[in-house]
Amino acid sequence: MATDRVLHRISDLFDQLGRGKPDAMPKYQKVCEVIRSLIDHQELKAGDRLPRELDMAATLSVSLGTVRNALSTLSSEGHLSRVQGRGTFVTERGSELADLWHFRFVETNGDKIMPVYTKVLATDKVRDEGPWSVFLGKDKFYVRISRMVDIGHECNAIGQFYLRGDQYAELLSEPPESFEGVHLRDIVRDRYGKPTIRVEERVSAERLPDAVCHWLGLPFFSIGLVAQILGHTYRNAALSFQHVFVPANARPLQIRETNPHSSSPT
Repeated sequence: MATDRVLHRISDLFDQLGRGKPDAMPKYQKVCEVIRSLIDHQELKAGDRLPRELDMAATLSVSLGTVRNALSTLSSEGHLSRVQGRGTFVTERGSELADLWHFRFVETNGDKIMPVYTKVLATDKVRDEGPWSVFLGKDKFYVRISRMVDIGHECNAIGQFYLRGDQYAELLSEPPESFEGVHLRDIVRDRYGKPTIRVEERVSAERLPDAVCHWLGLPFFSIGLVAQILGHTYRNAALSFQHVFVPANARPLQIRETNPHSSSPT
């Protein structure tokens, strides 16, 4: 999309958002919401360049600092790439997840969010019982999607997402690549009308399963962080169960508020 058209759309959406959001909402957050919306609806696509910061500030009647704060926020989330001397571009997302569930990996000093990428390892039926069956309820089998979580190309973790087989078996026929670079909860919400309303988290340090050690190239009996994330939908009904396995010495985790609403978390 040409930059002048982008500027016009940003201005229109910013005005609409101003009518629908409380004045207490910081202006830079409104700018973020507008640009996220354009990206989510593919009005802005990978490689598109945003208008100049000065032009956006003048058109939106906000300070240059407000625009720069918004672009910096979107860049840290992985939506944008700011290239010195060239401008700000929509990133090529590929399999990147800008928001991993409701927690994020950060650099050691906590100043920067690490980009996260996913690759599907397996989609399978699980007939065994475990914490997923306790939470989701007894079923003939469960749909499990196992993904490698690449943390900034520096270290890896494993995520396993469980759903009841009686309701979501058709997902097993999907090509694995359809589950890469997406939030699995969003798929459940958009296809089945079941949004994640609330999540619970349970975290412990324990022995990692043999399959996880194999995928991560770790010695068997390795210890790591194991998170259970329980997703609830309407009327507090159980919806999804997630296991996240993080090896020792991975990047620090930043726990976020347990409100899943965003473009997301798996």
